[in-house]
Amino acid sequence: MGYPDEERYAAMARSRGISDQNIRFTGRIPYEEAPRYICLGNVAVSPKLGITEANGKLYNYMACSVPTVAFENSVNREVLGETGLYARMGDSGSLAEKIVQLLEDKALATRLGAQARMRVVEQFSWDAVAKRLMNCYEKIAKA
Repeated sequence: MGYPDEERYAAMARSRGISDQNIRFTGRIPYEEAPRYICLGNVAVSPKLGITEANGKLYNYMACSVPTVAFENSVNREVLGETGLYARMGDSGSLAEKIVQLLEDKALATRLGAQARMRVVEQFSWDAVAKRLMNCYEKIAKA
């Protein structure tokens, strides 16, 4: 939601003449309210460049059925699987192309959003993760 540095982002929007085009920089919001804001979007974008750390926002985007664009790397690929669109790592032009692709192809966006929701529920929900952990514990107990 533009945190931290929301003032910096707002200044960037103003300097580009787009600050009056339905852009809101909410600043910090309570975590439990994030889905209300995420669901307002047509496309989620995760331009994270780090390749050695988690990308937790992806799970939230997926849970909200919002189609997502991220840079191509193993972390993003592990989470999104085939439910996201991937831009070349660090290439802002490629990122923009993928965003436009989802905005223009509503059927693709809808399909990827629905697939992402299914994937996050089946693979990453509390129930799914707890079941995998319990299976591991049972195997250890039998060993």
